Amino acid sequence: MKRIALSLVLLSTTPVLAAEPHVAERARKDYKSLQQTAQELTDPQIRAATVDALSPNTCLRHRAGLTAEGKAVIVTRLAARGFVADTGPQTTAGVFPPVTAEGSACPTLAQPFVAAPGGPLHSHHGWPGGLPEHERFNQRSGAALSALYSESAGLPVDASLVSAAALWHDWAKALVFQWQADGTTLPELRIGGANGTGAHHVLGLSESMARKLSPRLVITQACAHTAPVGDGAAKVATWLEAAAIIARVDPVKAGYLREGPNGLEINWSNGASGETGVWRECFIHNESDAGYIHSGAAEKTADTVLERLAPRFGYDPKVSGYLMKFRHVVLAELGADRIQAFVSAGDEAALVKAIEALKTKGLL
Repeated sequence: MKRIALSLVLLSTTPVLAAEPHVAERARKDYKSLQQTAQELTDPQIRAATVDALSPNTCLRHRAGLTAEGKAVIVTRLAARGFVADTGPQTTAGVFPPVTAEGSACPTLAQPFVAAPGGPLHSHHGWPGGLPEHERFNQRSGAALSALYSESAGLPVDASLVSAAALWHDWAKALVFQWQADGTTLPELRIGGANGTGAHHVLGLSESMARKLSPRLVITQACAHTAPVGDGAAKVATWLEAAAIIARVDPVKAGYLREGPNGLEINWSNGASGETGVWRECFIHNESDAGYIHSGAAEKTADTVLERLAPRFGYDPKVSGYLMKFRHVVLAELGADRIQAFVSAGDEAALVKAIEALKTKGLL
């Protein structure tokens, strides 16, 4: 245990090789839209917590006052449940990405939310400001789907809950995918063992749990990565349990999970009307998170063409500086969709002209 604690101390004092990437105005607009949406959530507790979480320098509640010894206990508990492979330094770093004011009562994000990517490098929205764009799209998708399903079935849907779940689901990407000086991001750990998923999903749940948000919100948030039926129900239960270990809360007492015949299972008895069974908001939130399919394909196309065009603008894709000074800037300003549209239309000249305009503005 002493060796683990020493490793944690070293990790907590190692400076983050954070960079200051270019953030386009369109990302700032999306960020402001997210903040406005948070202000309009109907549940007072959820509204207050979400507004705070989207504010600059917000306190990371699940990391508050956490010592090296406390981290070691958490990682050991995760490993004992098979949620992580080991208790080594890399696993610990994945569960506890660097933060500012580590160990204090109010640790904060090491990078601004508005500058975070929506996914790792070469994945969907993997550029500075990709996170607010991705979250805004998902939130709007959830709102639209809520209206459609309500109209189709003639049943009420808590659209505000779906919006809140979308705002919270990817929130921890700002913590996990931190930009490094070379333009890459920190690697993401998978948490959950056989039912594993990206750390951003579990850590986002840990934060909403640490803020004591309602089971209805937390469980709906947890449904983003799979529909909570069949094998999917077991996955969601695993993510909730892992998140609770990290947040240092009892998931049964908090109402997120309950004892079932085969172990812990999702506690569906916390519906707005006390109903049992899966509530429709979980399915809608899961469906609203599917935008990555389109955007991921667009980014692959964009990466291919930008690497080919980069030498024309004085950048070598194989040399340090390409990512931060060219690739990230062009994607932040134009977006992968627009670049893919140029390519699909066979109008590379128009794309070159758009990039030249960025150079004229002094952005490249």
